[in-house]
Amino acid sequence: GFYRFAHSPEIGEQTKAIAEIKKLISGGTRSPGWDLSNNVERAREDGHSEIKLVAQLAKVIVDEADVKTLNKYPAWKRA
Repeated sequence: GFYRFAHSPEIGEQTKAIAEIKKLISGGTRSPGWDLSNNVERAREDGHSEIKLVAQLAKVIVDEADVKTLNKYPAWKRA
């Protein structure tokens, strides 16, 4: 889901992916120790429209940030 959100150019796919991710994260799923920095950087290079959300989401997934930090992003709230 994270990969689809970070790299799909289609807004519809991004919307589906963020909803899937939100469901998993809200249920407590995390992936401590994973390195998602290359995905974040590639999304930045590709001009992702929600790059700040991509970066923060990566931190939450690897358990380096609290899920509540995502509440400031409209796309997360809509999911």
